[in-house]
Amino acid sequence: LFVQKQQQKSAILTQRQQCINLVKNGMTRDMYPQLSLAVEIFLRAPISTATVERDFSTMNRILTDLRNRLTTE
Repeated sequence: LFVQKQQQKSAILTQRQQCINLVKNGMTRDMYPQLSLAVEIFLRAPISTATVERDFSTMNRILTDLRNRLTTE
């Protein structure tokens, strides 16, 4: 099971490296503009959403219903 997970991780890294190589190659953009755009979006997307979820949790702790009002009561 551990070996299988390691192989999956290395396959993902290999695919990621291939995508990076496609973006770096300027000729690929001319030949496949849509594919190049999709690869750039794929590489910019976060790997996990944990950071975003933590930010929303922090925002909810700071911006409560009482702090959201302009009145002092």
